[in-house]
Amino acid sequence: MKALSLKTEFASEILILRTIGRRLILWLLVLAVIAYLLSGIYVVRVNETGILKRFGRIVNNRVAPGLHYRFPWPVDRIVKVSTEEIRRFQTGFGADPQEIAEYERSTGTFVNRNRLGSFMVPYCITGDKNIIHIKVIVQFRIDDPEAYLIGFKDAESVALRCIQSAILSTLSCTHVDSALATGRVMLQQEILGATQERLAELKTGISVISTEIKNVRPPSSVAQAFKDVINAREERRTMVHDAQAYRNEVIPQGKAEATRIMNEAEAYRTKKVAHAKGEAQRFMMLAEEFLKNREITSQRLYLDAVADMLPAVQKIIVGSDHGENIVNLRFFSQTNNEREK
Repeated sequence: MKALSLKTEFASEILILRTIGRRLILWLLVLAVIAYLLSGIYVVRVNETGILKRFGRIVNNRVAPGLHYRFPWPVDRIVKVSTEEIRRFQTGFGADPQEIAEYERSTGTFVNRNRLGSFMVPYCITGDKNIIHIKVIVQFRIDDPEAYLIGFKDAESVALRCIQSAILSTLSCTHVDSALATGRVMLQQEILGATQERLAELKTGISVISTEIKNVRPPSSVAQAFKDVINAREERRTMVHDAQAYRNEVIPQGKAEATRIMNEAEAYRTKKVAHAKGEAQRFMMLAEEFLKNREITSQRLYLDAVADMLPAVQKIIVGSDHGENIVNLRFFSQTNNEREK
């Protein structure tokens, strides 16, 4: 009887454990289903754009930022792309001096001028067949997430190749002096325009915002010669500017002086002509009077001449201290300066 009761109690305990186990498994399954359904909740951040795929097919290529729900895996899959982030990379042709120095510090003397570490050291040829090295900083962002993800396996590598192609094509039509000195801003704009046009044709989903020429230089072996040429041209430009400034200063002064001399000459001519006409008219009048009465006219002319001469005559009376009554009358003709005094 005792053994029978023990078996009965053991069987009841097993039954209770089975019941608890079934309930526990059921709850676990319910929790798993709930967790599976909740896994469909996702968040798209402010600077991101989501792309919703259903069994690999895109059903929404512009999921807005915020809280969303999708069918859990493997039905739906969400891919988030940062479309507001401004990214940047550096490209160009020719090793940068800082990179060469860093390579020599870490590896040793840089002997092979065709390769630096893992990247090549090529060069560009300008429109006038000069060799230069150039480094460009590019800023870009993703404006079409679907094209960025689906169009190419690595869209950023394609954008890099487009930038390099734009640099080569633009420099091939540019003079070396323009690239090294005055035309860098124009060169940047041309590279940017060519890159944007090419990326739009390929539909990479990438939009280039800006391109900045960080470094453009001739090969190190001829760098000093280029500097000398640039300095000589700057000096020539300065001398031409100074000469133009001197010309702009002297020519107006010369014109003003010429105008003054012409005005003075005109005034002198007018004065002399008027005086000559007056003298001629006076002479004609005297001639007419002389023909009418020669004696009276001659007498009047004589008196006028004496009247003009008498103010210039000085009379001096000299006395004698010895009682001699000697009077000497001496007439001296005074000069015009003495009369003025």
